[in-house]
Amino acid sequence: MKHITSLFFVIFSAYIFSAGDGAPCGDYGECDTFEPDLWNNESLQKGFSTYINYCYGCHSLKYSRWNRIATDLDIPEDLMFKYLIFDSEVKSGDLMTGSMIKFNAEQWFGVAPPDLTLVTRAHSPEWVYTYLRTFYEDGSKQYGVNNLVYPGAANAQCTLITSRPANTWMQRYVDIRI
Repeated sequence: MKHITSLFFVIFSAYIFSAGDGAPCGDYGECDTFEPDLWNNESLQKGFSTYINYCYGCHSLKYSRWNRIATDLDIPEDLMFKYLIFDSEVKSGDLMTGSMIKFNAEQWFGVAPPDLTLVTRAHSPEWVYTYLRTFYEDGSKQYGVNNLVYPGAANAQCTLITSRPANTWMQRYVDIRI
């Protein structure tokens, strides 16, 4: 009887815990779908500009180089330096290591914000899309936000972005005409 009870507990636990963990987007379930258009340079440029303005202050892209991004997105180097690179010491071939010092980030946030270079490979583009869309205000959390895909994530900027229609926050920061 003891073995049957143990077996039942193991099977039941596996069933309960696999509901969230086995789904691509955790407890949220299936990730939202979208159709990325990798040939739409204007959209990709706006996305990169949004990343620089909202995310790069904390999250690096340490396996990417400024000049490679500029080349891939058809952004002339002079415009890249004028509108998207805010550190005068950065050279076009430098890695995008970010400006936040890991030690300081750990002191301020309890953990250093992760590098975002390989996130879509570790999860999927759909996971990232769903993650960014599922932030919500949560007064019980230290920074006042939480996430349905990655509970406990502390990223207040995502709430600022996703709580307003895209055209209101994007227009202000991404009107770079190339």
